[in-house]
Amino acid sequence: MTPSTTPAPASAPAPRSRFRAMVLVALTAVTCVTATACSVLPGRDYPTVDPTTVVTRVQARSQWAYDTMGLPAATPVTGGTVSTAHTCYERWAIDKVDLDVASFAFDWSVPAVPADRARAADQRLREAFTKAGWKLTYDRHRQSKGSLSLGFRFEDPATGDKFDLAWHDTTETLFFDSYTTCAQLPEEFLSGSWHSAEWSPRTSA
Repeated sequence: MTPSTTPAPASAPAPRSRFRAMVLVALTAVTCVTATACSVLPGRDYPTVDPTTVVTRVQARSQWAYDTMGLPAATPVTGGTVSTAHTCYERWAIDKVDLDVASFAFDWSVPAVPADRARAADQRLREAFTKAGWKLTYDRHRQSKGSLSLGFRFEDPATGDKFDLAWHDTTETLFFDSYTTCAQLPEEFLSGSWHSAEWSPRTSA
């Protein structure tokens, strides 16, 4: 009798085998989340921004904050420069930085601000940011014997921009930091044709 050439039906895997297969799939998924070589997960798309528009927005907000504080006209202000920070990681990577993606940062300060004036400036800005729809994400108010800290961090739900204020009685300086979320930079920015923008507030003096 000629042996049959029809292959025997494959038997279903045993329950233990199915369990091992499920564990393997789960471990592979975890590895893909934490490693950089997996292509099965969708990448994160960063929004493309116009650097000039971002700089204008950040500077306008700083001017708005300066005006809102109501500081005396003769108060000295140390201006700053809007710069980029390449601290945005590659999509689904935790150890590689995207060189064509960056956030924008800007800091400036007002020295020689006594405690009572710093409190008033802090309160005015808190009320203004809250009224504008920003969310308080961190409160720097700390007071102990012989030590006072003021300040906060607000975030704009619409853009993700953040604005920080910090003051301590050891320096009596109001420090301001603005920074944006990560965004894709246009080619002309990468080519070096764009330069950081300096800023000093317009005063009524």
